Parts: sequence; C-alpha cells; structure tokens
Amino acid sequence: MIDSARGSFCMMLLYFPINAGIYETFFLTIVSRSYMNAPRFNHYDIAMATMKVILATKLEGLGCEADLVTVKAGYGRNYLIPQGLAFEATPSNRRFINMLKKKRAEREAAELANFREVAEKLLGEVVRITLEAGKGGKVFGAVTNQMISDALAAKGIDVNRHALELEKPIKQAGTYEITAKLHPEVSAAVKVIVTVSGAVQEEPATESAPVSETSSAE
Repeated sequence: MIDSARGSFCMMLLYFPINAGIYETFFLTIVSRSYMNAPRFNHYDIAMATMKVILATKLEGLGCEADLVTVKAGYGRNYLIPQGLAFEATPSNRRFINMLKKKRAEREAAELANFREVAEKLLGEVVRITLEAGKGGKVFGAVTNQMISDALAAKGIDVNRHALELEKPIKQAGTYEITAKLHPEVSAAVKVIVTVSGAVQEEPATESAPVSETSSAE
C-alpha cells in the first residue's frame, strides 16, 4: 500500500509539478491511514503462546515420561526440548511414547525397590535428639521433621523431610514413633527419642507423636 502510494505521488509530481506540498500532504495521509489499518503486533498473545510436548523424563510439578503436557512456548523451545527433557508433540514424535512408557515403568520399579530398602533400614533404627533447656526447665527449640531427616542422613539413611508425618514440632522429652511415608506403597516407623539437657527431668514417658498409625513395608 505504501509503495503504491509513493509511486502515485511521484507520477503526480512528474505531470503536475505545481503545488507539490499538496501532493506531499496527500501521500502522508495515505501512509498514515495504511499504518493505522495494519495488523498490530500483540505482545500479550506472544507471551501467552503455548505448545504441547511429550515429556522424556520425570519433572517435578509437570509430569512423568510419556505424559502429554501443555507448556509455554518459550519454556518448551528454549529449555525443555534443547535439554532433551521433552519432545515437541508432533505426529512423528508420538512414536516415542511407547518407549517412554517402558522407561517410566522401569524407573518406577527401581524407585519402589529403593524405598523398600530404606524401609528395611529403618526397622529397629533409633534417632536420638537432645534439646537444650534453660533456667526453670524451659526448653529452647523443638524437634522438627527436618532435624529427624538430618539425623537419619547422618546414619546413611536418606528420608525426605516431607515424608515424615509430624503434625507439629516435639517440645517435650519422650519416645515417639513417626511415620515415614516413603512411597504410596511403602511406609515405615521411625523411633525418635527426645531428651532435654540442662534441666532436672522426671523419667520420660513413652508417647506416640500426633501422627497417623504406622505400618511397615511389606
């Protein structure tokens, strides 16, 4: 449109050289209208552009192998696909789905076996944690699931703190059994003995932490 208007403007100047300013105004008017009618570049549409990908590995919060998910186009093209974490969901790439399902089944079987081994290690294991107390027997701090996880890690047993079902921190001396939900199919009991130093204590009573009933892996 603009090139056509420019050509018309030049032809008018060639045949009608008088009052060139009028023709220039005419040309600028055409260009302005052409610009106003042109389609706009919508940054919002670009920012919200999405694409479907087939996951090649397990990604926390997104999915597992062979899952078909929708992600932002930039995230998919600039990260997932170049890193080999996903394939673009094209008809030709769908042939990988069966292979990825097999890979997923093998990974899940290995994870289940590993969690069962961890459950076996927890049997008979005792975690001992000491809290400090000040004057009057006031206890400083409390036993958290992170502290229990760290104590197990020191023994060479890896248990994620989120797997330890502790409703609230422990602030009193005693013996507690905490459920470790390692896997949907595997749970184990963790025995935790809490003592308090720096204060005169009575014989600690055996208690159960406010958690759900424990069960060992079969």
